[in-house]
Amino acid sequence: MANIPPVDIKDFMERVPMEELIAKFLDNFLKGYQVFINEIVTSISNGDAGDIRENAHKLKGVLANLSMDKGRQLALDLEKRSGTISKEDALNIVSGIEKEIIRLKAYNGDYSELFDEYYDD
Repeated sequence: MANIPPVDIKDFMERVPMEELIAKFLDNFLKGYQVFINEIVTSISNGDAGDIRENAHKLKGVLANLSMDKGRQLALDLEKRSGTISKEDALNIVSGIEKEIIRLKAYNGDYSELFDEYYDD
């Protein structure tokens, strides 16, 4: 199975057909994503299902806007299970989201490989 990039660039380019703007969105997210993660982890530590749901929902929206589908799916799972999930399982989901973000960070601001995939099809 091929390594699926953390961003569905085809989807993103359909909505925002400007490489420079997409790169700016991704870079800005990488500069500020930790706030979302910290809010979710705090909610989990406090056992506050409403806050978990709200914070997971916010992060899900951001990830959806960035076409980071796997991360979005994980945030959706956390949002849906917020009232019944164990702290351990919730933190495991957060870890999965962070892994997707780390995969994006690996591009070091050079998303040409993602854009090449778009133009190759």
